[in-house]
Amino acid sequence: MTTREDRPDRAPKPEFDVERQKRLRQRNWALAGALVLFVVLVYIVSIVKMGGA
Repeated sequence: MTTREDRPDRAPKPEFDVERQKRLRQRNWALAGALVLFVVLVYIVSIVKMGGA
């Protein structure tokens, strides 16, 4: 079985790899932010439903 390292013509180009890493990092931060907002929203809704605050 061959891998990308075994076939230099199929190896990823460094500039594309850097751009891919940048896009993945941005997407991960966006997902983390969305998750935090969701958790805060659920927390606030649960406090309001319990009649606190």
